[in-house]
Amino acid sequence: MTTEAPRRGRPPTGTPAARDALLAEQVLMYRAKRQKLEGALIPVAEVQSGWRQICTATRAAMLALPTRLAARLPHLNAADLRTIEDEIRQALEQLAEGGR
Repeated sequence: MTTEAPRRGRPPTGTPAARDALLAEQVLMYRAKRQKLEGALIPVAEVQSGWRQICTATRAAMLALPTRLAARLPHLNAADLRTIEDEIRQALEQLAEGGR
């Protein structure tokens, strides 16, 4: 049995392992193309943009809480509201750092 020399780090094309690896890769590529055509796959940039919008809206809503609470809970004084704002900012900073 003769086999070709390996090309670019690939196993010889004549081996059963090489044929199996090629077939497995072709199946993966076919599935990915089919999923993309069916709309099951979303481009990475689109996902990132969506999450960026969600995070920005969440941040804005959280930072607006002290003002909203001041209107709904008039018994809170300025020090109470500053404490609430500080806690919210600290929580957002921790989340921005990966939740640490």
